[in-house]
Amino acid sequence: MNLKRIIKLSGGAIATAMLIFVGGCSIIIPTTSAPKSASVQPIGKPIPTALAGQQNTPAPTAVATAPVISTTKPITALKSVNWKQTLTTDPQLSFDKKATDDALKVSKVDQGPFIRAKATFGGAEVAGHAGILKDSIMYADISDDGQAEAIIMLSPGGSAGNVGALIFSPDTANKPVLVAVLDGNKLSVSVEDGELVVTRPIVAGFEPNCCPSGFNTKHYKLVAGAADFALKELKSSNEGAPEAQVMVVEQFYKLLNSKKLKEAYDMLALSLQTQQEFDAWQTGYADLKEIRISTKLLPSNLVFVDINGKVGNTAQKFNGTWKLGWDDKTTRWQLTENNIKTIASTTKDVQAPKVASQKIGPNIVYYGNNCGTKPTQATLAIKFSDPSGVAEARIEYVFLKDKIAIGVAKAKDMIAAGKDNYTFSIDVGASASMTLKTGAGTLKTVVVATDMAGNQGVIDLPAVQVQQCK
Repeated sequence: MNLKRIIKLSGGAIATAMLIFVGGCSIIIPTTSAPKSASVQPIGKPIPTALAGQQNTPAPTAVATAPVISTTKPITALKSVNWKQTLTTDPQLSFDKKATDDALKVSKVDQGPFIRAKATFGGAEVAGHAGILKDSIMYADISDDGQAEAIIMLSPGGSAGNVGALIFSPDTANKPVLVAVLDGNKLSVSVEDGELVVTRPIVAGFEPNCCPSGFNTKHYKLVAGAADFALKELKSSNEGAPEAQVMVVEQFYKLLNSKKLKEAYDMLALSLQTQQEFDAWQTGYADLKEIRISTKLLPSNLVFVDINGKVGNTAQKFNGTWKLGWDDKTTRWQLTENNIKTIASTTKDVQAPKVASQKIGPNIVYYGNNCGTKPTQATLAIKFSDPSGVAEARIEYVFLKDKIAIGVAKAKDMIAAGKDNYTFSIDVGASASMTLKTGAGTLKTVVVATDMAGNQGVIDLPAVQVQQCK
């Protein structure tokens, strides 16, 4: 492409602009910065980034005239552009009318024309609805020539967020010319000190859609070339998201639970791996049956973890902390140090969890309308005497009519370990109305208890009569 912009020699500070998002809108705040010198990255023909230990040989370019130096607010000639017409007719873009119309039929809201384009760096296809509605377009001078470029985001809709950005610059007739296309999942774009700042999430693959492990941030500038303006990458940096550390620790134990030991080992920092090679490390998990954990993020890159594990015939309880560190080379959080201690270790019992005492009442509960003060809840109080301790207990109940179960048994209140006394309550009103519908019935209740060694006991409780309020 040939931008054919008139460039004049001048001197002084460069007028730039900082774009800030407020409530979904963009506000441009003029700032000033010193001019920056940089080599040119040709639009449409990017110079490959050098691999580690290699150097790029710069492509020969003609000497470019210096950009206009201005101390005034950037000229925003592109604000008067009919962007819908521009985007749907630009030969460098592909307008998908069907996708545009289909989205309008589903959402009943104009999401902008659906545009397809080739990314400047890498050539991947970028596709999404162009954000051209009021206050959606960013205008900022990222070329230091006193004229603002237009930055239009592309989003396919849904939870994908922004997947691309189109950058237009005015030619000598103030007509928009596409100078760059950026791609990236959940792309975030801003302008700082006249530089285009692009942030992309870094994911390892196990994170939920909302929460990446970290972020990559690149700074770009539009720089004058022999005949065009070209997007030049100035710097790039990676940073871990602190809140992701809990997910990393949880993923480590999920991998141990599923016997994916090599993947779990690879989450350890090199400093830990050098202390014990994988073959020796994995033998410590040969008899692992199950791990259940709870986690909490602490300051200073620490994650507290409470662990209940079953190894062979032994139930074990641990707690302590993992320290994590962000590795910029692999762009991953790594487990760097642990301070986890054994709290309890219990050999498996030959008996299932036992009950010392139990009580359920009242003997009659009611459902339906006009029940007044009649009880509509059944309450169970139970005490376990299992010497290895109950790891969890749940109550299961079903309604019977004429001694036949009505509906499917329902589970109620999964209770974590920590005590041997439990109290459960069942509000039978709504459930009985849906299952019994009319007449009397019976509430049949059992408690399923599991101890730390994995033994399970099922305790049948006395039946409770259920009657309809009339």
